[in-house]
Amino acid sequence: MSLAWIATALRVFIDDETLRVRQSILTITPLHEEYYPAELLPLRAEVIAVARAHPNEGIRRRVEEQVR
Repeated sequence: MSLAWIATALRVFIDDETLRVRQSILTITPLHEEYYPAELLPLRAEVIAVARAHPNEGIRRRVEEQVR
C-alpha cells in the first residue's frame, strides 16, 4: 500500500461521512504513527479525531485498536 494511496484514503475518510466508507477505510488503513512521514501526520491526527468523535461505537472502537 503506497503512501499516496493512504493519503487519499485518509482524505476520503474526512470528506465522506458515509458510515460504510469510513468503516472500510479504517479496516484497511494503518494508523500507527511511525508509518507516516511528517507531512501526513496532521492528516492522520484529523482522521483519529474524527473517528474518536464519531457517533458510531464501532468506528470509535476500531480507531483505538488501530492506534495501539
